[in-house]
Formats: sequence, structure tokens, C-alpha cells
Amino acid sequence: MKSELYRTEVSLEKVYPPGTALALPEPDKEELLNSLNSSYEDSALLPLYISVIGLRRSAPVKWQDLRRAIRFQFLPARNQFTTLWLDLIFLLFLDRHADVGAMALYGSAARSTLAGPIVVYRLVASRFFEGRSSPGILAITTARIRLGIWKRVFYRAAKGSDQSSRRKDQVNTTSAPSGSQFPTPPTKLDTHRSHSAMGPGPSFHSSKSSIGFVVPRFGTGFAGGIEALARQAASLLASDYNVHIYTTCATDYLTWSNVFSAGTDSWIENGHEISIHRFEVDHERDLNRFVKIESRLKELLKQNEAVIVAPDHSHTRAPNESVDKSLVSESQKHSYERERNIESITGDWIESQGPISSSLEEQFLTDVQKLDAVVFFTIQYSSTIRLLQKVKDLGKPLAVVPAAHPDWTLDLPTVQENLRLADLWITSTPEEEALLRKTVESTDEEPHAAVHPVAMPGGIPISIPDSNLKQEPIPSLQGKNFLLYVGRLDPSKGVDDLIEYFLTLIGTDLDSDLKLVLVGNSAMAIPDHPSVYCTGYISSEKLEWLYSHARALINPSAYESLSIVLLEAWARGLPTIANGMSDVMVAQTARSGCGYCYRSKEEFLLAVKSLDGLPDVETQGPAFIREFYNEQSIAENYKKAMQFLYFQE
Repeated sequence: MKSELYRTEVSLEKVYPPGTALALPEPDKEELLNSLNSSYEDSALLPLYISVIGLRRSAPVKWQDLRRAIRFQFLPARNQFTTLWLDLIFLLFLDRHADVGAMALYGSAARSTLAGPIVVYRLVASRFFEGRSSPGILAITTARIRLGIWKRVFYRAAKGSDQSSRRKDQVNTTSAPSGSQFPTPPTKLDTHRSHSAMGPGPSFHSSKSSIGFVVPRFGTGFAGGIEALARQAASLLASDYNVHIYTTCATDYLTWSNVFSAGTDSWIENGHEISIHRFEVDHERDLNRFVKIESRLKELLKQNEAVIVAPDHSHTRAPNESVDKSLVSESQKHSYERERNIESITGDWIESQGPISSSLEEQFLTDVQKLDAVVFFTIQYSSTIRLLQKVKDLGKPLAVVPAAHPDWTLDLPTVQENLRLADLWITSTPEEEALLRKTVESTDEEPHAAVHPVAMPGGIPISIPDSNLKQEPIPSLQGKNFLLYVGRLDPSKGVDDLIEYFLTLIGTDLDSDLKLVLVGNSAMAIPDHPSVYCTGYISSEKLEWLYSHARALINPSAYESLSIVLLEAWARGLPTIANGMSDVMVAQTARSGCGYCYRSKEEFLLAVKSLDGLPDVETQGPAFIREFYNEQSIAENYKKAMQFLYFQE
């Protein structure tokens, strides 16, 4: 954002919808239990599904009682409700936690003829199906069913593949994802190959200063906020600097499989050359190992936090009671052992998190002597963690674009130390900077003597679409009143909550003709419902049509460092409804005045009902973007940041 806005205080008074939120009755546990333990019409599945989710959220103790008492032995017919039935099994028995018996039931139901091939494809959100039914594809998908189920059970935050392959030009109301049988390389930037993968290192013959960007993946044809930031930053700096991108051949950050060819490409942007140096990833991610390591690491961090809060249990002693020194000593021993375990398992986590590319690290450490400054994009991935300390030891000025949001990885001592080592943080919002400062200050050994990195604004320019921009209508949605979601369809993005809230909304008859349109590749099963449309990956012309005809754009994610999709909506004069658990989106909504935020299901319903009470978003939204997210202002941000780095050398 423009630096002036970055320093402006915001008022949050008008961020939440006015009026009194609709009081939703708490589901009755006994009624639910009777319904779940008896046979009933398939059409009752949807309200039952909503009620079960509501009980889980509003009454956790009753929810656990329900799970223990349920038999749930009925089988629905094979129809459009089968996916919802499978989701209900998942919701009731597994609740996103490991449960061997429940997983066996869930997997058996998914593999049985009850589900059928089409529903199985929907269930695992496979990108290997596109209206084909050959035995080969059936075999491939069947082999992947266990992995799909495992991902949903053990790894809620698994993002799914960002691999974007275009779908045929139709919209349907099922959860079948877009994609082709086998992943194809994404659309490339306007590049030409300058040398082979085994050829010499990159050339640095230029009169301009050289900057090295280290980013886990880079290119087009796949979604990703940090990748968009890296592309825009490189583009904006290319006129003044010789920009070198060091990245992997991967496009999918879940598996890190190599897709691009290794070597150096030249990307021409506005007549300026940007060098992209790609290196193969040593090995794909072992999801099973990764999740086990991550679970153990989280457990140790929680234990360590509990010890820090009450290190010697002194609050339980009487005033004149002496401290048992042997107990304290033993406690300290356990603390030291825990810290060593955290350090050891963090190393394993970094390696399993990926991407690990020994060729990238070797070449980068050779080239870094020729670079004038280095910028690392993201703080949690191995490409940053394994190289940042080494760059610091070489005395090179370095910046980090953390793209940070509230996340358990910020509690890792390694991540915190890397944040401290940077000369500069380039942040997208003041809220991101505040989070970073809170993170490092909370663990400073000598708070008064600590020196932290400088923070400067970065951001991403957002263009205002031309009124003559080409649009392609979607026939099945013409004349419809709909809410729009754009992004990956994933529980970690809050899409499961969004669907629940929306189905509750139309169930209350507040807006019975309203539809929900979900745009993006799927990493979860979507309940079949005539008011829920899944488009998969669509063309930019169709997306522009959706933007221009939607009633509002929804961002249900609680974890955002910027939320580009909100900015794109405001640029088009489209109001937004955002998750109020994200400090960034609350503040951004307050700054723009172009939407509402919600902190509960009831507040979400009220926000939708209150959309007509918003000011003239059609005029105010583009004006906000034009003033604070124009290309010139964002370019100045990055150029000032680079100038600051050069004074650090």
C-alpha cells in the first residue's frame, strides 16, 4: 500500500454489520442423536449436516457426547446426496483427528459401489479426472483414494495442488474439480532459455546493481500470494536493478514435484530482462513423515509454552514455603531436554517441509558474492531457513518478505532467529509488521537491548479494469443473485465454514434465491446442493464476468497477510465480506470502507443482509485502489526498500 496509508490509524467502528444478529437456536443433541441413529429420507441430510456442525461449534461437550453415543449405521441411496453423507461420516467420526476405526469406515464407504467412481473423484478432489472413464484413469484414482482420505484426516491444512489446468467451458453444481489426467506444465512467462541445466552459472555483466530473489516457486499458471508479490516486485525493480530469481522447478508446494526444466530463462518485462534460475528439487515431500514430524513439533512447543508460563510452580507455594531445589533442578533438566528436542525436530521439520534443492543452494552461495543485496520471500520454507544465516555470515544486505499471518510456525526459535537476522522486513500491511514485532519481542532475552530489523511497506499494485475489458458470460449463472469466492477450495482457507454459513443462510429464508459460486481448484469435497456452484479453474474473461455480476465477494480465511482478492474486488467496485478473525482484513476493510467483517455465523448472516446499507462501493472501491495501490506508489516502496539495503553494506 502507499506509505501514507501505512502510517494512518484506522477506526474499526463501521467494519461490523449494524443491527442485531439473528439468534440461531442451538441444535438439540437428543433430537440429532435420534435422527442419526434412524433411517430417514436423503433430503434430510442437508439440515442434519448443518445442525451437526452447529452443535460442534456451539456446544463442544455435547458434541463429544453425541459422537460417543452415535451408531450411524444407515446407508443412503446412490444419488447426489452421497458425497454429503460421506462428509457427515467424516465430520462425526473423525472430526479431523486420527481415528483408525473411523478412517477404515470412511475409506470403505468411499471405495464401495455406494459412492461410485464419480463421487470418489469428488471426494478426493482429484485433478486426474475430466469427464473420462477409461480403466487407466479409474486405476490411478483408486490408487489415490487412500492418500486423499489421509490428507483430510491427518492434514487439514494441506493446501492441495495449486497446479492449474484449465477445465472445459462449463459450470456445474457438483464438487468435481477441474484438471486433466496428468499434470501439465503451467503457462510460462514470456521467456527464452539462455543456457542449459548443466551449463555455466548466470551472467552478471550489467551496469546496474544486482539483486537476488530467493522464492520457493515462481511462474504463472498457479495460484499463490507470495509468488504474485515476487513477480510484481521483480517487475517493478527491473528498470533500475539487475534482478535474478533463484527458484525451484516445482509448481505444487504440497509435493514439490519438478515440473519446469532446470536452467536459466530470461523474462522480458517492459523491455527489461529478469533472469530466472531454476533448480530441481532433490526429492518430493513425504506427506506421511511431514505430518508426523509437524504434529510432534507442535506438541513440544505447547509443552514448552506451558513451562514458560509456570516455570517453577511458585504460584502454588505458601508464602513461607521453601522451594524444593531438587525439583527445580529436575524441571530445568526437562526444560533443557525439551529445547534440545525442539531444535532436533525443527531440523527434521525444515527438511521435510521443503523444498530442498542442493543445486540451488550450491549455485546461489557461489553467485551471492556477485549480488549487491538478497531478498527472501516467505520465512517458513526451507529455501529461506537454510540460506538466510549463510547470507548473513557473508555480510550481504538482506531483506525478508515474510507474508506472515498468525501461525504456529512463528513460535519456532529458528524462524524467530531468522526474522531477527534480516536487515529489513518488507511487509504488506501495518498489521503484519505488528505481528512480526510481537513475535520477536516476546522471546527477546534482553528486551531493552534488542535491536530489531527495520520494517518498510511493500505491497502489490492493483489495476483498475477497463470498462471495455472482455467478459465471457456463464449461461448457468445469468440472471442469478450470487455471492462469490475466489481461491483454493480448502478447509485451511475457511471454505468449509463458508459453505456451512451459506447453507444456514438460505435455510433461514433470509435470501432464499441467493447462490454461492466457488471459483478455484478443489482440495476438499463440496456438498452437492443446487445453490452451490463450483467452477474449477476458469478463464480471466469468465472471472471478470463473475466479478461484475456478483452481489459480494467473500474471503472466509482467518490467515491473511494482505488478501489480494479483496483489493481486486474493490478495484471493480464489488463489496466484500471478510473473516473478522483476521486483523489484516478487518483493518483493510476499515481503510477502504467497502465491506463488512464477521466473527460468527450469526454475524455473517447479518453482513449479507446488510450489504445494501454500504456506501457507494462502486465508486469508493476503485478510488481507494487508485489512490493507495497504484503502480507508481508500490514501485516507490520497493525502490526505497532497496536503497535502504544498499546503505547496510
